Order: sequence, then C-alpha cells, then structure tokens
Amino acid sequence: MLLVALIASPGSLLVRVSFAPDAPVAAGQPVTPSAQAALPRAAEPDLRRADPGQQVASTLAELLLRRDVAVRSGRGDGWSTSGVAADDEALAVLASMPVTRFESSLVPGSLEPAGSDGADGADSQQWQARVETVYELADGPVVERTDTVVLAPTTADVGATAPAGSLEVVSWTPYPAEGEIGTAAPWDLGPVSTTVGERAVVLSWHPDVPGDDAAEAADGWGEQVGSWADSGAVTVDSYLGTGWPRLSLVLAPATAEQYAELVPGPRPATDDVFAAVTTDVRTPDGGGDLIVLNPLARDDLVDQTWQVTVTHELVHVASGAIYGDEQEIWLAEGFADLVGWSTVVPGVVDRDVVAARLLQRVAAGTARTDDLPGPDDFGASDADVVGDAYESAWLAVLLLEDQIGTDALLATYAGASQGEGDAGERTERALLEATGEGREAFEGRWGEYLRALAAG
Repeated sequence: MLLVALIASPGSLLVRVSFAPDAPVAAGQPVTPSAQAALPRAAEPDLRRADPGQQVASTLAELLLRRDVAVRSGRGDGWSTSGVAADDEALAVLASMPVTRFESSLVPGSLEPAGSDGADGADSQQWQARVETVYELADGPVVERTDTVVLAPTTADVGATAPAGSLEVVSWTPYPAEGEIGTAAPWDLGPVSTTVGERAVVLSWHPDVPGDDAAEAADGWGEQVGSWADSGAVTVDSYLGTGWPRLSLVLAPATAEQYAELVPGPRPATDDVFAAVTTDVRTPDGGGDLIVLNPLARDDLVDQTWQVTVTHELVHVASGAIYGDEQEIWLAEGFADLVGWSTVVPGVVDRDVVAARLLQRVAAGTARTDDLPGPDDFGASDADVVGDAYESAWLAVLLLEDQIGTDALLATYAGASQGEGDAGERTERALLEATGEGREAFEGRWGEYLRALAAG
C-alpha cells in the first residue's frame, strides 16, 4: 500500500511519499491507479478556528503531493488542478524523461501573504511561498531547485468540484539564486529527448521543425553529445582519477532563448562566444555542476572541436567534485583545454595551428603577453580578448608541462586547488614547489614563450 505522511504548520511543511515494505515500488516506477486512488485528501479546514497560514500550508501540501504523485505515476490526475495551463505540457515532458526521483517540499519560513488586504494574511487574497524540488534522472546527478509559488482562491471555472475556500497555484517561477536570475526547470522548456550513456545523461530539446523530424533531430544530437561525453569522461579519469560522479548531466537547448533560461545570471554580451558552460547546481548533499551547450555554436564547430569542448567542461565537473572551484582561472581553463585536446590529439598537439589566431595577434602586438589572463579577460565582451585568454592559458599550462612533466603538473594542479590561503597564494606555493620559481617568474617565461612562438 502507499503510505503518505503530511506534516504541516504555518512555518514548515514536509511532504513524504514512501512505500510500505509489503508492497515495494522501485523509484521512478508508475504508481498504480488503485494506489493513487487511496491517497487521502487533506481534512477540510475549520475556517472559524484554523490559522490562515496553516490552512494555506495544508492546501499547498496537498497540491505538492498530487504533483509528485502525478510525476511518479505519469498520470495527470491532480497535476492540472494547480490551475496553471502549462502544467499539462510540463507533465507530458516529465513523463518522457527517465525520472527516478521527484520530491517537493515547502521551504521553512517562506510562506507569507502576497496580497494587500491584510498584513496577517487573514483577508489576503494571495499567498506566496518557496518550494524546493529534488529530482533525479536515470540514477544520475540529484538536483535540487527552488521556485516561487503564488496561490490564490480557486476561481469558479477551475476546479469546479473544489470545496469553498480552496486555493490554486496561479504562478510557478524560478527563484533567484544568490540574487541572480533563476534557472528554468528542464520540463518547462518544451519537448525534450533523453539520452542515457555510460557517463552522461543528455537532455536535448526538440528544434522548431515540423512533425517527427524534431524528435529525430533531438535524438541524433543527444546521442552524439552522449558519445563525446563517454569518450571525454574516460580521458578525464586518466588525469584526475575516478573520484567524481559517474554520470554527468548535459543540457543541449535548441534555441538561444532556452539557453538563456538554463544559464543563470544576467545575459552576457558574449553568448555567441562560448560553445558551452559549466554551471553550479544545488544538490541535497551540497553542490555540483552541470554542462549547458550553446545552440548558437552548434553549426560553427566540427565534431573534433565539440569533443574537445565537452571534455573541457567535464574537467570542470570532475575538478569541482574533487577539489572545488578553487584554482586561478588561467590554470583551471588552461588545464581543461590540455585534457580536452588530449582526447582527440594523442601525443604532441600542433600548438602553432591550434593557437594560430592568438599568435598572429601577438606578432601584431594586439595581444597581451605581460601577464596571465584573469577573470576580466575570460568574461570580456570582446570575442578576441576571450579567445586570447583561453589560448594563452592553454599554452601556459603546456609550457609548465614541458618543464616539469605530466605527473608533476597534476601535483601542481592539485596543490593549487586545495590548502591554506586564496587561489593566488596556493598557486604561488605550488609553482615554487614544482619549479623552484614563483608565479612572477613563470609569467615572464610564458610571455617570452608566446613571443617566440609568434616570431617562429
């Protein structure tokens, strides 16, 4: 039998769905209609005595429970009672995804009146709260997201059988993370195909083309991205070991609008510069990273370059899980490129060819060679400056590997990624230990190296 426990109070709410030992149901498996029919309805509140916040919390508890069960069962019962028309499409998208976990709960202390009729909520027409949703796809990364939910009294034409005084959800929007723009839920961006590879779960959204062609195109792209992730992850393992998630989550939006919804923060002027980004996500255990591919770059890169790109981003995923994002940016990006290129070009990479654009600018005196690139260079709005930063960082890490060897490079990267002090102090210690000279001396040798390559 299906056991449901609701714990509600004005300040906190926890929704738990569990299955009795005598009738186990695997995570992500459909809930039978008979089990769903057995779901208890929340008791009708006593409007004369109950605290208004507690009434709202109880109603939201029921709505969240129905939402979770609708996702688990793949049935629409209860999902559309929220009053949000788009929810039906979202449920259809979720039903197509390999959901192995989907749980919702009210963020403690976030429920408050949103109307203007009464500060205590007794006469308020609307309430708002933050809802956390924890989801997992294909036993891959567990992601935790937060949304702002606004509830209002049920209208006459929605939920005709709802009891008097019921509430419905009128909006469900991403909650900003650390003051930035919230990221959309994957199921809110339209039809999507899922590819589950050996090392990645890839979500590829359907392009705007007619009929079955959209699904076929998304399937093909997802499978291609999955193959690059599988190959890249093996290479990353060879450099950083296996102490990072065995499955990574890769999002492949079909439009620039979807990309903007999936990448947090204000829209940068360089959206058309980056082929992919690795962005932070919250998990129940702390944090992690997922990869978002830029659809604007899809037709501009050949397969080999996409392989380098996907491997590069997997380095960030692995390094974040093992060390955290604690390196100086030139070292983090240069090392990721070194590993990325080793996936497709075993042995010595032709640096004159890969960095030809940078070396031309160095020869012309339009590229900086006096200091290693920093955050402002990698985040610049000028595509040439961004390109210089990546190629300069890559050549700097290659120069370091030339001097001390691959094993010592890995030790230097580890030393610069953990320990006391900030990123600059750690880098200084790691370089001193590996080369006998600090960052300033290494920076000087790197500038000379760039100028020599450009002259040659």
